Amino acid sequence: MKKYLALLLTLLLIGTALPAAAAETVSAEPEEHICGDFVYTVLSDGSAEIVDYLDVRAYSVHIPDYLDSHPVISLKDNPFINCYCVEEITVSPDHPTLELIDGMLFSRADKRLLCCPALPRSYEIPEGTTAIGNYAFLYDADPRTIRIPDSVTSIGDGAFSFMCLNEITIPKSVISLGSNPFYGDSASAVIVSPDHPLLEVTDNVLFTKTDKRLVSFSDLYLTDYTVPEGTVSIDPGAFYARDLSSVTIPDSVRQIGDCAFAYCRSLTDINIPDSVTSLGKDLFIYCSSLQTVRVSPQHPVLETIDGVLFTKADKCLIVFPDTLKLTEYTVPQGTRSIGKCAFAYSSLTSVTVPGSVTDIGDNAFEGCSLLSLTVEEGVRSIGGQAFKGCAFLPSVCLPGSVISIGDYAFENCSALSSVTVPGGVTGIGTNPFLACTALREIQVSGTPSMLQVINGALVYMPGMRLVSYPNSSGQLSYTVPDGIRCIGREAFSGCEALTSVAVPGSVREISDNAFTYCRYLTSLTMGEGVKSIGKEAFSSCEALTSVTFPGSVTSIGDHALSY
Repeated sequence: MKKYLALLLTLLLIGTALPAAAAETVSAEPEEHICGDFVYTVLSDGSAEIVDYLDVRAYSVHIPDYLDSHPVISLKDNPFINCYCVEEITVSPDHPTLELIDGMLFSRADKRLLCCPALPRSYEIPEGTTAIGNYAFLYDADPRTIRIPDSVTSIGDGAFSFMCLNEITIPKSVISLGSNPFYGDSASAVIVSPDHPLLEVTDNVLFTKTDKRLVSFSDLYLTDYTVPEGTVSIDPGAFYARDLSSVTIPDSVRQIGDCAFAYCRSLTDINIPDSVTSLGKDLFIYCSSLQTVRVSPQHPVLETIDGVLFTKADKCLIVFPDTLKLTEYTVPQGTRSIGKCAFAYSSLTSVTVPGSVTDIGDNAFEGCSLLSLTVEEGVRSIGGQAFKGCAFLPSVCLPGSVISIGDYAFENCSALSSVTVPGGVTGIGTNPFLACTALREIQVSGTPSMLQVINGALVYMPGMRLVSYPNSSGQLSYTVPDGIRCIGREAFSGCEALTSVAVPGSVREISDNAFTYCRYLTSLTMGEGVKSIGKEAFSSCEALTSVTFPGSVTSIGDHALSY
């Protein structure tokens, strides 16, 4: 669940709804740099802004004064957004721009609350705080009470995302409210005074008065809801995981934000009026009961073809209602992309993806009952976890047009015994075949320029990274090919038959979780040359009682040998 929340929140950080028919103007993203586990960009004055933190399992984080000689001045949103284990964040007492107050991280200049690790059951934001930053509070399954002081004038995007709040009062001092601060929150009530200048609550639904946004739907019991006439927009995640079966949207609504109805597992019926011209991404992910999305033939943005919802402009298949009760489906020729979770957990047993489709989105076919998959020449990108958990899929043959395969693309396809991938793939993520327990063989088709199979393992030739080794290869002992420089993350994870592994001196890095759950591994030898052992690299290798690290090793990650 946490992995998926991370994907959702990453989406929210990218932005909200964009006009589906409008051309996007994309400005160049600043170059990112990595120093330790910190990801940062360099601002125009030469200072560093932290944008991400890579060690998602960290319990304690110290923010240094400098990263690669650049003074750390600011944080973009909450860079620790995916670090669910963090209980402590520290900075030096004389840091020029950041400070800790009762263990919570603030910016000194504008008294903005930036990040709240290890939140107590009851927390009073200090008087004098002027703003609550984007995603400042994040993911807490235990009930919490938070008091917002009258000094706060601004609450950022997703400020209280995925929390379990008791009722919370927003004071009249708040005159700026970001995109749905309560995204994924199970708050029992959001309270505002009747004379609040910006906000109002009607039937447990939070609205803005000025721009008529439906911010957050808090009613945990209502099953049928009609959005009030006059509402102009629906915020991202506004109805996230609510127990609604039917939603009626009036003609006044023009914009619907990302994931607005995500995880509404009881939702069966919804209309989207012609007035809606701006749609966010992933509106109906994991809406497993959805039967009907009603749009008119004249709708400017959307259309249904045989009950399946598409965008008109970019020809993206958004959602395939499983209640169509089809077992075989051919995506219509002319479709350009398949959206995130579009077919997730459908009962389809056979799917054909035509060559007009260039991109298959993340989690697009997750949990499907597929027995047969045909991907035609023309498809270029397979998204992360696109076919995760397709437990009955026996084989996969990807066409030569595919150049990108995302992280864990076929994770936990437990019946998958053979895979053919094109040799021209230019980008491949973390072990696409993780937990494919029946996988005996990986083959490479075409000219094996970027991908090759060497000694049974799939190798990405740029960087000589060993990406994946089949779980059911039948081999008891394995020698990593000489010339390999990196054993990728989770590359051998779950290879329970292996009892002996030899790592040559050409290998410089053994990545995180590289040999996790190799339960019967008893012998491990490493040649002189290995420098880095990743976090949990050999965790849950219960039979491995002793390991001798060569003198070349300079770094060993946390819990590298934990059981």
